[in-house]
Amino acid sequence: MPYTLQDYHNYSKYIPSFFKNLTSVSEIFQQYEIRDILDEDNIPDIASATAVGSVWIWSHRENYPSIGRRCFLNSQAHRIVDEKIPTEIGERVDRWLQDVRVRKEEFEAFMRSVATNYTPLSVAEIHRMARTE
Repeated sequence: MPYTLQDYHNYSKYIPSFFKNLTSVSEIFQQYEIRDILDEDNIPDIASATAVGSVWIWSHRENYPSIGRRCFLNSQAHRIVDEKIPTEIGERVDRWLQDVRVRKEEFEAFMRSVATNYTPLSVAEIHRMARTE
């Protein structure tokens, strides 16, 4: 099943854990934002055909203003590689996307299990459960 912008939003709360202790860029993670591809400007050609959204990662260095970096995400929960993104930032986004794939697969497996093991209650069972004894 393809990954949608909603899937990225569902698992975005885990992003900060993937950006602790940025080392190679000597920056401190500040915040993130998931955006719809339709809300983005200046989309590179490599992303325009396959991207469903983007994740913005803001970080800062001491005595410097915030730095925002944008990674485009496709419907297979992979990052569309952009040479402008520092390697460490890209790798951490990739790890988060791997986590998104695992969590969604686990959730879908759970929901399939619930759906196949579900048996509706009969009217008699509902009445029995509703009675206070």
